[in-house]
Amino acid sequence: MLSTGEQMTTSQRARLGHGWLIAIIACTALSATPVHAGLGEMTGFLAAQTGTFNGRVTELSGAPAQRVTVHVVTSSGEERLAATDDLGRYRVEVKAGDYVYVKARVRLTIQTAAAQPGDSGEVVVIHDVSTPARDPRLIGDLRYVPPYSEAASNRNEWARAWLMLDISAAGQVERVQLLNPAGHGLDEIAVKEAWKLRFEPARDTGNHAIGSLVAWSFEWPAYFWLSSHRTGLRRLPDDTGNVACRGDGAHSLYRDCSPPDFTKVTTAPWIDRPRP
Repeated sequence: MLSTGEQMTTSQRARLGHGWLIAIIACTALSATPVHAGLGEMTGFLAAQTGTFNGRVTELSGAPAQRVTVHVVTSSGEERLAATDDLGRYRVEVKAGDYVYVKARVRLTIQTAAAQPGDSGEVVVIHDVSTPARDPRLIGDLRYVPPYSEAASNRNEWARAWLMLDISAAGQVERVQLLNPAGHGLDEIAVKEAWKLRFEPARDTGNHAIGSLVAWSFEWPAYFWLSSHRTGLRRLPDDTGNVACRGDGAHSLYRDCSPPDFTKVTTAPWIDRPRP
């Protein structure tokens, strides 16, 4: 799971009978601390089938995550809310394509029901599934800054694009969704740069490589601000995290700290990797 500047992972996709399980983590590329102002952390899954999901949310320590809000984003972009009880349990009705998540870095366990033939007819088997053991890891420089478009450099304004990456068990990006466009001619550049990314794949509890979904951010600092640093135009400086986040009406040189728009997960079209 994992960006340049910020690395948010939506990761670890495990194949279920009733859905894809997706873990989402936000962390900075400038330190190992999984925190960044304005981003937060998330854990969730994308449903591949219609049905009822029963599950449990716990803290990383194992304690129940009580009264936590569970978000359900439908394939039309609408959002419904549920809540965990005192034991961290929840129940949600979903349709294929719905996105279910919690705004926290937690352990998310869900139960799925699968019908299997038995001696006396069909038997329904309940499976408990939890987030896989290891997130995918970028092979490369997390501080890499993609090329600027002419419009972006002339505008001299901080820009960010959030993408959803579909990463194979071999660590290659196979598909891309654009969740937050950067504008200024940068979105096409972001997609092209996404094909160049390589990862150590996510792994399940048996240490087997598995596919994953990763929410990835490419960041372009204000052109003249970056050009004044000795790192050049292709790497984020150490003091990037000290730049104030842009607010309503704030100066254009302030950093774009916008989080990914996860309501687009169910509606944004996928762009397939170009084939030779």
